[in-house]
Amino acid sequence: MSTRWVFLVAAGLLQGLHPDIAIEVKTCQAIRSVLNVMREGVKTLMEEGGVDEQEGLLFLKVIESKMKWLKSAPPRFQIPSQRKILAAIPWIDKDMQVVDYIQNVAQRIVFQYNDRIVSVDDPPSGIHVIISGLVRVGRGLLFACIWSLVSGRPSLTDSHKTLLQVVSPISPQSKTTMQTLDYLSTGNVVGEISELTRRPRMATLICETTVKTLYMSTENLETMFLYFSDLDPPLKSRLWQVCAIRVAANVLSKISSYVNVPREMLLSRLEDLQVRHVTTPTVDITREMTDVVLITGEAIDQKNGDIYIAPCFIPSRVKSLRFPNLNAPRAVNPTLCYTLGDTGLGPHPSRLQTVSIMDTSMGSSDKNM
Repeated sequence: MSTRWVFLVAAGLLQGLHPDIAIEVKTCQAIRSVLNVMREGVKTLMEEGGVDEQEGLLFLKVIESKMKWLKSAPPRFQIPSQRKILAAIPWIDKDMQVVDYIQNVAQRIVFQYNDRIVSVDDPPSGIHVIISGLVRVGRGLLFACIWSLVSGRPSLTDSHKTLLQVVSPISPQSKTTMQTLDYLSTGNVVGEISELTRRPRMATLICETTVKTLYMSTENLETMFLYFSDLDPPLKSRLWQVCAIRVAANVLSKISSYVNVPREMLLSRLEDLQVRHVTTPTVDITREMTDVVLITGEAIDQKNGDIYIAPCFIPSRVKSLRFPNLNAPRAVNPTLCYTLGDTGLGPHPSRLQTVSIMDTSMGSSDKNM
């Protein structure tokens, strides 16, 4: 079990016994993570000559003094109310009208230890906002293997098909053997991506403690999106943006150009991610479009016929994509996301080189529901 998982499990269990202490621990961890990113950023600027050495050392001294303060005198916080938990969800973005709407419409559900909130292959039926408790994210070994094969690949080539054929004969018992992928706790939302893409659930969520959630059905979600369609940007567009960033970060972290990039820095790079819902049979990939990821649907390279199945990275050699299943019945149209220009991490290596299958297979796995 990784250090991150150990921390999440301990914090989730602590949440049930001493929620005030759990909040302080998680907040300190978040602050320290931000300070670490700032420190590495200053060091990078010093190495590249972006700041004078004396100024850089002064910045480092200030950052390290804050780290020492955080360790010796950690901040204290009150247990957040349900309203504050909802307001902190990225796509709600502290909009209290949306918060009040969810509180009035959502169903309050209490799950007991070992209950399943959702299971692999369940159809999308709504979202759960975790108010308290610890949830384990798992997936059958076969599903996990197929997901890892497809999610980070540039295309479904003959090599992929061969690998899938090797995986397919795995015994039926392996389909039900759960592989733990992550842990979720207070403030996490379950099922957003399935609701947007209309795909079956890609993971099983099992309660490790008593868990309280706010549940909104698919019908209630669609009504809410329509009700708040006049927001700028509309509520559904906010949700697409958040989910696209999450999927893109998972996909890009598996390619060789980003394997060693800290996740916080990668997420910072994707802050201004552009989300494009495809409505035309073809889309040209321009030189300005970098870090291109297919979020939903299937695409074909116009030049050589390579097939790309979402979620996947679109390499730099691709100049134009064709979408064979556009406007298919009961399906969500393909969705692309990409960044424009340089966002602060130097050149865009993901568009300057072609990523091979062996490169992507070396990336670390990540979960996505």
